[in-house]
Amino acid sequence: EAALAQETVEREYRVLAPYGAQPALMQAAMKRFYRMVWRDSQASLEYLALELSRAWETGAWAGTERPPALSSATAGVAAGAAAAKASAPRFGAPAHSRDYAAALLAWTQEWQYERSPEGSDVVNPLSAAMEGRGDCDSRALVLISLLRRENIEGILLISLVHEHALGAFDLPGSGARFPFEDRQWLVAETTAKVDIGLIDQKQSGIADWFAIDFAF
Repeated sequence: EAALAQETVEREYRVLAPYGAQPALMQAAMKRFYRMVWRDSQASLEYLALELSRAWETGAWAGTERPPALSSATAGVAAGAAAAKASAPRFGAPAHSRDYAAALLAWTQEWQYERSPEGSDVVNPLSAAMEGRGDCDSRALVLISLLRRENIEGILLISLVHEHALGAFDLPGSGARFPFEDRQWLVAETTAKVDIGLIDQKQSGIADWFAIDFAF
């Protein structure tokens, strides 16, 4: 299934690539690309989203480390229950939306940073989640999928200036926010070990970013 998901990524990248020489169309082309990649893997991440949510609610996973053996099966969450429970405090149930989002963000920040100059340079979200690897855009797409299961809406922020991607979520509390569709979205940096709502000051210019929503 992951191999098929990566084939979709590469196919859609071939559609996207010609627009690199057409700046006026680049944003629209990138929106299409990421929406297609997200849609292809979103349903496949439903079970993982359920398992993580269940582990959080029961206190089996405290959100402070990557659940053991997750790359082999989602049952890894249960396998690491005792260790996670003993080694770290529980943040709360998914009803505490910001805390749960922060826990998932911290988990993605532990993943192996991976880029490939060949092809799309994008790891499909399914492989990213199950194998704990990928770049900023793959991690953000995974977060958007997992939090959507908890009715937490998310968008993908892309900066061509900084060659970077962020997640951003409709969550309460303080922190850096991005305005989009009459809402202020809390940013989530997936490749640096910082709290949700924090962003590198050099990358904080709103004009440097554009948003991609996933309204389907």
